[in-house]
Amino acid sequence: MPNALLARYFHEQNLFKGLDFTAMKEGNPAALFEAWLLLPDNQRNAMDTVFREIFEMRCEKGSTAIIDEA
Repeated sequence: MPNALLARYFHEQNLFKGLDFTAMKEGNPAALFEAWLLLPDNQRNAMDTVFREIFEMRCEKGSTAIIDEA
């Protein structure tokens, strides 16, 4: 996922506002992962569910379903 979209998502969640997403290498957000691990389990688990749903929509079957609905 592009760093710009990650930044947007986490800023909307009021998280990691001090993290410089533009300085992170695309596809390798090590600083984000370190910050992610510091979050409480319940907060990470809730967001993990959202990310899994996004991943499922992004796969071929999910993309086909979105196109069919559009």
